[in-house]
Amino acid sequence: MHKSVRGGPQSHTVDQMKGRDIGLDFLRGLAILLVLFRHQPLSELTTRLGWIGVDLFFVLSGFLVSGLLFKEFKKTGRIDYTRFLIRRGFKIYPLYYITYLLYVPFLFADDHLNLIGLLSDLTFLQNYLWGWGYAYSASWSLAVEEHFYFLLCIVLWTVLKYRSKILVNNIHFLPGIAALIMLGCLTMRMFSVMHSDTFRPGNFTRTHLRIDSLFLGVAISYFYNFQIARFKAYLSKFKYFLCFISVSCLAWTPFIEPVGSMFVLTVGFSLTSISFGIILSYLVTSPNASENLMRVLSPFIIKIIARIGFSSYAIYLTYSAVLLSLYRLEIPFYYAAPGWLIFLVSASACILFGMTITYSVEKYFLGVRDRFYPSNS
Repeated sequence: MHKSVRGGPQSHTVDQMKGRDIGLDFLRGLAILLVLFRHQPLSELTTRLGWIGVDLFFVLSGFLVSGLLFKEFKKTGRIDYTRFLIRRGFKIYPLYYITYLLYVPFLFADDHLNLIGLLSDLTFLQNYLWGWGYAYSASWSLAVEEHFYFLLCIVLWTVLKYRSKILVNNIHFLPGIAALIMLGCLTMRMFSVMHSDTFRPGNFTRTHLRIDSLFLGVAISYFYNFQIARFKAYLSKFKYFLCFISVSCLAWTPFIEPVGSMFVLTVGFSLTSISFGIILSYLVTSPNASENLMRVLSPFIIKIIARIGFSSYAIYLTYSAVLLSLYRLEIPFYYAAPGWLIFLVSASACILFGMTITYSVEKYFLGVRDRFYPSNS
């Protein structure tokens, strides 16, 4: 069922049954589980830790989305940005707007319906006009990703317009842009925190303060697609040092509440991104990454978390609605059961509902997309 493919960018382990990378789906699964830790209390440690799930999603998205464009460029010598954005639209918009309807009854029930909030959600401007998401707080990160898609196209269009071979010939160009963006975001975060209340939602959610994680993923994807030999050699040479850095950059996360923390709102975001970037780099370049994961945990656990990761987008869109529904039912169980059991039931409900939406709704629209706008990569 599993096969290790060696040589070039496809060296990581894939699930030959579905053509999917188990390691990447495993990371997606971890990310959505961390999000659930954040929003369904299990312990103080897991609640404080859970926010990093979004940062993991950001690094993964930057890597995977830019990888689609890089593969198209390698195959065709050009990038069709219109087709890319249409395909992204089929992936993002139908499921987002359909599942958004789940939250409208709660807004009416609480008499919280606000036109500005509603419009900000529907136009992916909630992280600027509202702070968090309006109907559900987690939607702010979807706005960041949506803005990233367009900015990435602008950056690559500019690069390719003036020197079509620069992607291949200049190893430092795109990573240099990513480094500048990361430095710029860190500088803007420091400025923003110093000149405003640390509890202001925008310090946590605004695109220009958070997009560095996505562009770190772009830099990794560039090396992976165009400089794989150098990339592997570098990772091999400094593996112990980079492993230490990765662990150090995450070790503090269970002990600091992120909202209102000046450290998290400035340097902390950069540290988590760097850690996840290192982890992702080793995962995609190691020919036995998934097998090694299975030795540490077990094939069963890896496959379950990877399966959860496959449905992570739908789970992310709907988990707040599921949790709100469970709490509104006021089941005595929720007041009497131990915390771990409440978390297990709640998380399972969120995951199962998200999986159902994935296979019944998302799969349909992706099928329509692939029929009319097949991938160029």
